[in-house]
Amino acid sequence: MISEYGVKIIDSHVHMGTYGPYEIKIEDLVKEMDRFGAAQAVISDIGLNSLDEQGGERFPDIDTISLNSRSLKIINEYGDRFLLLFWIRPLFDQNQDRLNLFLYENRDRIGGLKVHPRTAGVPFNSADYSPYIEVCRRQKIPFCIHTEGDGYSNMEYVYEAASNNPDVTFVAVHMDLGGDRERASDYISGCPNLYGDTTFVSKEEMQRAIEKCGPEKILFGTDALVFGRDSYDRYDGFYGSVLESFGRDAAENVFYKNARKLFWKEKYE
Repeated sequence: MISEYGVKIIDSHVHMGTYGPYEIKIEDLVKEMDRFGAAQAVISDIGLNSLDEQGGERFPDIDTISLNSRSLKIINEYGDRFLLLFWIRPLFDQNQDRLNLFLYENRDRIGGLKVHPRTAGVPFNSADYSPYIEVCRRQKIPFCIHTEGDGYSNMEYVYEAASNNPDVTFVAVHMDLGGDRERASDYISGCPNLYGDTTFVSKEEMQRAIEKCGPEKILFGTDALVFGRDSYDRYDGFYGSVLESFGRDAAENVFYKNARKLFWKEKYE
């Protein structure tokens, strides 16, 4: 476990909430973070997916800001342990002015926007995302996108958006889940404002991504506790491998400083 190294770790990709077979209680997440050694995390509520498995709207009578407000209230009970990603629903809410105001009012507790394009029902190459990219530009926050070759979340869609908006930070969550991680690394290395996270990435794939993209472009993330209370076990040895292969500065970037820089806006020389 990372806790044996006695270093500060930030998990850039954790969840709470209920969706389909997943039921993640934040108190269980906190316990596992403590066991693993994650001091802080960037969290999103998986229960805010727009569509159910049959493609129907899950929250026909509740607006997106109200839904995320509930999540924000929950994490606020844990002090600065968590920073929220605002989960967007492009089919149902595009009130840019209201969203900008809400994000500004909660700027110390919200780190960025999050979308799972397939469960949102809108491919990421759609113009429907333009208002959200503009929100990220105005608020100076990252846009985190689930990436997978499913026709909705394709890595090339995120790369194109990042290339067309060089003043907005994009995070390719999973770096192409179940796909070509080498190609995903090519996209990340070729675009200064595009980052990747290690969620469901193997130790070997992580090392190749760091070697190609540089340790300042990769964030440690786990998807905890999507796969239950052993979610962190799959990342055992990750910190040690980066420390051994790339040194302490690189390990600090991947496992801590990159997240602080992107989501908390903490500056490092």
